[in-house]
Amino acid sequence: MSDMDKKNMQEAGPPDYYVEGVYESPFKSVFLVIWRYRGVFIILTGLVTILVLALAGWKYSGQVKENITQLTFMIHFEGIEDNQYPNGLKFTLPDITAPGILYKVYTENHLDKYMEFVQFSKLFFVLQKNDQITLLEAEYSEKLRDNKLKAPERKKIEEEFIAKKSELLIPVYQLILTSFPGMKAIPFELRAKILNNILENWAEFILTTKGVDRYQIDLVSTNILNPEDLKAEDYFINSDMLRMAIGRVMTDVMKVENLPGAKLVTAGPEKVSLQDIRFHLEDLLEFKLNTLVGLIHQVGATKNRQQTLSYLQNRIFNKKLETGEAGAVKEVYKNSLDQYMRRQFREVSVSLSGEIVESTQPRSIGAGNMPAMIPQFGDSLFTNLMTLVRDNSDMEYRQSITNKIISAGLKEVKLERDLQYYNQMYEIIKKPVKDQPGEINSSDLELIEKGHKIIYQEIIQAINDLNVIYLEVCRNNLDPGSQVYTLSGPILSKTVSSLSLKKLILYAVFSWIILEVLLILGIYLKNLTSDKEHRTSGRAS
Repeated sequence: MSDMDKKNMQEAGPPDYYVEGVYESPFKSVFLVIWRYRGVFIILTGLVTILVLALAGWKYSGQVKENITQLTFMIHFEGIEDNQYPNGLKFTLPDITAPGILYKVYTENHLDKYMEFVQFSKLFFVLQKNDQITLLEAEYSEKLRDNKLKAPERKKIEEEFIAKKSELLIPVYQLILTSFPGMKAIPFELRAKILNNILENWAEFILTTKGVDRYQIDLVSTNILNPEDLKAEDYFINSDMLRMAIGRVMTDVMKVENLPGAKLVTAGPEKVSLQDIRFHLEDLLEFKLNTLVGLIHQVGATKNRQQTLSYLQNRIFNKKLETGEAGAVKEVYKNSLDQYMRRQFREVSVSLSGEIVESTQPRSIGAGNMPAMIPQFGDSLFTNLMTLVRDNSDMEYRQSITNKIISAGLKEVKLERDLQYYNQMYEIIKKPVKDQPGEINSSDLELIEKGHKIIYQEIIQAINDLNVIYLEVCRNNLDPGSQVYTLSGPILSKTVSSLSLKKLILYAVFSWIILEVLLILGIYLKNLTSDKEHRTSGRAS
């Protein structure tokens, strides 16, 4: 090649890769550049690899490692599938690690030498574990990811998934004890004991304190009456206290009667039933207590007549207030229902043209606001459905208000009866048969005091029998079993890194690739700069 040809090639510059007939791949150009500087590229690649490996090793060895101890267990009481205790109270996972339970475990195991309680309370959490559900979710997630599925097919798969998942809902849980940076190491034996103690205290707590094996109803205890008060008060006041106690126990009998299977349960060797208790209390009130009140009036027995009259005046005053309040509440409910019904009587219908027509004809109350005709598909289906929902809601609301009116009315009737009773007693005692206590036969006073004592004892016996029946009903219906939970696996302990080895390798490879791309780009740019300088120097020469 002549000197003239070389000069022409230098002036022409690098080949044009996009000119037809002389196209050359840019990747080939990059490869040729790397090959030209292959020695430098290999050395720099080695340095990059060493740097990445060194940084990865430093990161992995210097990361904080966490010691985790876990205990797997199963819960057995009825209702756990619906996240409920046997008595209907809501069950939540934080119940197991409630602060009260953790503090008891903290103090019993003398853990103050390891950490403060605030730190200790943050080391625990509970998980529900079921590997089969995880696999099932992954399987059906893959099926539902298919975009070719039609709506009926997708719905069928979803229903199939829900059915299978409900069958696999086994109440298996994991109680996990973690750690925090700088925490003093706790021996494995102590960590295992802590986890077991938490479950033991939780089981004891829900039975003794939370009462999950008891129905949530309030029953009177034998402390309802104090024998010392019966000795100190006047005879009539004692009789009234016993009368009110009988009424409260009879109310409790009705509460227990509403529990499932309660009417079939008996108490004690005499096989006392709820019906027996109720009849006995009614007879006690009618034939013993009322007779005793009549005797008190007949003989004019009193320790302090003025005290008794003041007591009766106070009771009459309170009963008048309560009766007025009950009547006012009943009227509020009645007025609310009347106003609501008047609004509902104006039935609004919409014609097909969109015109609103108001009907002045009232709806038939007996019909329950149900549509006179079955909705036809020619009308708006959504409108018909909303009408049915509205009518159903309307019926429930009216039933709720009606029940409240009945309840308030019954309360008013009871208060009026009590008011009438106290008024009669006040008029009777205001006109004593005998004015001087000294004229009263001591045998009559002994008979009254003995009668009060017998009635008191029978009320206490009725309360005891009622509580025995109540506990037996709870055992029959709510017994969580001899074991609230069982361990389903050994206690495991493992050390977990904040950054797993798998993730670290992925990050290292990704970093190495980025650095290699930058290295190749740098070499390529360096080559372009060198070519440009070479052409410039060639033109100058």
